[in-house]
Amino acid sequence: MQKSFCFILGLTSACDKQCVLCCNNYDEIYKNVALDFDRLGPKLRDMRTFCTSELFKNRFDSVYVMLTGGEAFLYKQVDQEGKTRNLFDIIEAVQAEIPSVRIVIKTGGFFAHHQKTAQLWDRISRAYAYPEVEFRLGFNLYQKQGQGAEERLIDMTQRMFAHQKTAILDTIYDKNNLQRTAEMLEKGFQQLGFYLEKNTLVSLIQKNPEEHKRINMTNKMHKIFLDIGPAYAPNLASAVYDYFEEAPNSCPTIDMYPNYLYYDAAFNLIHCNDSYIDASFPPIRLPVNTVLEEWLLMKERFERLQQFLLTTQKQFKTRKERCFFCTKYVMKQD
Repeated sequence: MQKSFCFILGLTSACDKQCVLCCNNYDEIYKNVALDFDRLGPKLRDMRTFCTSELFKNRFDSVYVMLTGGEAFLYKQVDQEGKTRNLFDIIEAVQAEIPSVRIVIKTGGFFAHHQKTAQLWDRISRAYAYPEVEFRLGFNLYQKQGQGAEERLIDMTQRMFAHQKTAILDTIYDKNNLQRTAEMLEKGFQQLGFYLEKNTLVSLIQKNPEEHKRINMTNKMHKIFLDIGPAYAPNLASAVYDYFEEAPNSCPTIDMYPNYLYYDAAFNLIHCNDSYIDASFPPIRLPVNTVLEEWLLMKERFERLQQFLLTTQKQFKTRKERCFFCTKYVMKQD
C-alpha cells in the first residue's frame, strides 16, 4: 500500500528565474499562462470524490497537493469581475474542498527586497501552520545566472525555518559548476548555523557525481534535507553544458503504479514530476474526465510500459534515456 497520494498543480508558466535548464517547456515558459481559478473549484470537488472512494482508501491513507509553476508565487489571475486571485486564494480553495489535505508549495525563492512577494509569503505563513502548509525550495546556479544565489539561499532557508523545523532543498549541477555549487551551499549552510568542515559537500558529491543524493544536516534547532544531483539538457538551448550521465535507476512509478496526478495550468495531464522527463513533449489534452478516469488512464499507460519493458528486456544506458523513452511512451496520444 502506497501511503500518500499527491495532486500536483502547475499554477502558472510565469517564472522570473530565467533558467536555461528549465524543466518546463522552454518555448512556452514566458507566455504567462495561468490556471483558471473558476475551473479550480469543480476540479477540487472531483479530487475530493476520488479521495473518498473505496479505490483510493484501499491504496492510500493520505493526500497532499503540491503547488508549483513556473514560480508558484507569481500566480495571478483576474476574473471577469476584475477580482485578482493569487497563491493565497489557491491555498484557501484547496483547504476548503479536500479534507485533511497537506499542501506543499514548491518555490524557486525570491530576494528579500521583493516586498510584495515577501508579504504574500508572510500572509500564507501566518494563516497556515506546518504541516498544514509546507514550503520547499528549488535552487541552483542556473537561476538568474547565479546572481545573488547565496543571499537568496540564506534568506529563503531562514524564512522556511521561521515556519517549519525542517527545510527540503533540491539543487543540480554540471561538470563545470559542481565545485562552485557545493562551495556556495557549504558557505550558506555555515551561516545558517550548520557546522561543515571545508569541502565536505564537494568530497561527498565527487565520490559519485553522476548519482542523485539526499544529504541530511542537523543543528540544535533545525534539519535540512538537501536533494542534490546532476543536471541534464531538457532542451536545445541548454545542450552547451557539460553533464554527468546518471545510471538508469529503478523507477517506482514504472515498477508499481502512479501515486500522483500532475496537471499543467490548463488541467492537461503531465505523466511525471521527475526532473528528467522530456520537456519538449506536449501534455495529454483530454476531453472532460473525472479524476478517477484520469488516474485509471495513467495507471493503464504505466502498466502497459511496464509490460513492454519486461517483454522486450529493453536496456537503457542512462537515466535520461530511460526517462525520455518513458515520456514518449506514456504521453503519446491515442
